[in-house]
Parts: sequence; structure tokens; C-alpha cells
Amino acid sequence: MRGRQAVGSAGELEVGRVNVNAGTGGYLLSLPIVQPRLAAYSTRLPLSFSGAGTAGRYLLDATADGYQPRQDAIDLASSSFTWNVTLSRQ
Repeated sequence: MRGRQAVGSAGELEVGRVNVNAGTGGYLLSLPIVQPRLAAYSTRLPLSFSGAGTAGRYLLDATADGYQPRQDAIDLASSSFTWNVTLSRQ
């Protein structure tokens, strides 16, 4: 399982990843609900960070060898989310 998020000019970034328990199918993936912040690369400090992207919006991906991948868009800004996903064999 992995969570990706669009973050301003940086594009889409992987924010979290976790392996699923092969015996139980259980997993826990915690993702931030605050807006991402970016700063331009510089060798001079301090860096100036500003908000980029949308708080709590992610694409979730589920993949496993021999199965069709699944993807779902979620919004954690208003509440937590449980994704019970079933993968189909290829």
C-alpha cells in the first residue's frame, strides 16, 4: 500500500508506504492531514516554506504480484478513512 499526493511544482510524491500482513491482510498507513509545504533549494538559510498542494488529499495504491493493481482517491481533511480493498488475480 502507498499514499501519493500532488505537491505544487514538485509534482506527485509518495508520502507513505506500508507492506500488508500476508497472513491477515491487515495494514496501517498513517498520512498527514495538513497541507504540504515546499521551499526552493538554496544553500542560503533560512529557507522560505510556503503551502503547496491540498491538505489531506491522496491517491492510494494497492499492488501485489499476480494481481490487478487498485487505486482510489481519498480526502482525509474532514475525517479518517478505512480502505477495505480486494485485489483481483490477473
